Amino acid sequence: MRTAHLAALLFATPALAFVPYQADNLTGPFTQFSPFGAGTYANGGQCLWGNVFTAAPGGERIVSVSVAFGSIVSAPRPVTVVVFEDPNDDGNPADAVPLATATGQASLPRTNTFITYPLVTPPVVSGTFFVAALYDGVAGDNIMRYDRGTLSGASYWATSPAGTPINLSNLGGSDRFFALGAAGSGTLNGTFLVRATGAPIACSVADLTDIGDTGAGPDGQLTVDDTIRFVTAFGDAIGCPGAAPCNAADITDIGDTGAGPDGDLTVDDVIAFVNAFSSGC
Repeated sequence: MRTAHLAALLFATPALAFVPYQADNLTGPFTQFSPFGAGTYANGGQCLWGNVFTAAPGGERIVSVSVAFGSIVSAPRPVTVVVFEDPNDDGNPADAVPLATATGQASLPRTNTFITYPLVTPPVVSGTFFVAALYDGVAGDNIMRYDRGTLSGASYWATSPAGTPINLSNLGGSDRFFALGAAGSGTLNGTFLVRATGAPIACSVADLTDIGDTGAGPDGQLTVDDTIRFVTAFGDAIGCPGAAPCNAADITDIGDTGAGPDGDLTVDDVIAFVNAFSSGC
């Protein structure tokens, strides 16, 4: 019975502490725009639009980006979502640094339905960061949908004519780069329907691995990989004499008074790991 109970604790479904990042209130009215079909954009081009957010204290791993789209001439069409770090935390992504991308299909136009694009390798962000959608458009696409009822000041957009891709490492150097509501962007004002979801970098002492256990470290999720890493570490160095901490399985001090690793692998380490895993992230 005790063995079965221990297995149930080790392999319990974790409670994940996902953090939503949302600048819009989805109150409306809603509209959309793009430059495609006019002037230098007669043959289409690229557009990028998104929102600036502030990461939770201690940083976050961004696990997905969600977008609700405007008009699409022929849906679905390819789209790329991008997560950027704001290197000087000034809230302006003109100098933002791209960290990760994911690709998918843009669809369900003008329905305010958010489509979520998971990031295979969730990037770590801290301070302010920028999440955006990147789209190759044609005449008639009014893809950048926004909520005119939410004046967040967090939304930025960039465009570039066909044949000249937007430089993700220099958004400020784009053919057009504006904040919604800024001088030069005309009557456009509101907040783009672009959101993100984050997870804590590390949620407990049991969070030893990243997604798929590639060695990148904690990911804010408690999974079977964490259990495998713990059991392997404990088996590799039982006794673990020497300086503390000795490995990932060395969680507690002598008698588990809460002071931290002590260089010894004991039953207290196992108890601490099982309790942490059972309580989730």
